Amino acid sequence: MKRLFGYTVLWVFVISSLYSVYAIFSKQNLLIVSLPLAVFLGVYLFKGTLNLVLGIGYIYWILRDTHKGFSVSIGFMRETDYPWRTGKGMQLGLGKYAFQIGLCKRTNAIDEMNGLLNALKGRELTHKPKEISEWH
Repeated sequence: MKRLFGYTVLWVFVISSLYSVYAIFSKQNLLIVSLPLAVFLGVYLFKGTLNLVLGIGYIYWILRDTHKGFSVSIGFMRETDYPWRTGKGMQLGLGKYAFQIGLCKRTNAIDEMNGLLNALKGRELTHKPKEISEWH
């Protein structure tokens, strides 16, 4: 039940946010309802999630506090913990906050070591480090 409530809140937030943007440009009267609803649900959804990767299915979002100024750019994400997602999306920065949303895919990591190696684009060594250092 809690999961269904979370999905419902998320979709109402997305729809009211999109409608708010549409209403601003088309000068609709329902902006008085949709904008406060989007702000209220946004605060509810994102409270306590600063700098955490959140996602449902193939969609992820991050709210970061490591930004300066204003920017719109392509963003990427590599999660270094389970479920080991990697993604690419759009990032909007305003002031000291940046919001990023995009598409991601999960890695089929079996254990923590393989997941970390895959997230960091590393691999296990076939030779010992001392032997590798002697190659030069």
